[in-house]
Amino acid sequence: MCRQPACWLTTPPSPVPQGARRAVGWWLVGCCGLVAGSVLLGGITRLTESGLSMTKWHLIKGMKPPRTQEEWQAEFERYQQFPEYQ
Repeated sequence: MCRQPACWLTTPPSPVPQGARRAVGWWLVGCCGLVAGSVLLGGITRLTESGLSMTKWHLIKGMKPPRTQEEWQAEFERYQQFPEYQ
């Protein structure tokens, strides 16, 4: 225990085990890879104009999926109006 003010500034940090350093390094590489993959996939989707055609997009209100055969048919008829279908 230090009795001097701000002695924690001069106390060297405890060493981190090599295995922990390696695990954190691989975790960071994996996270960076996932981000890069997401950006790449989004860019390809945007450039090829092959995104999903949403007939209604009410993210705030809450979009509920069609549950009955009639609702699915109505949704499909709305989808047929989009240029991606034709």
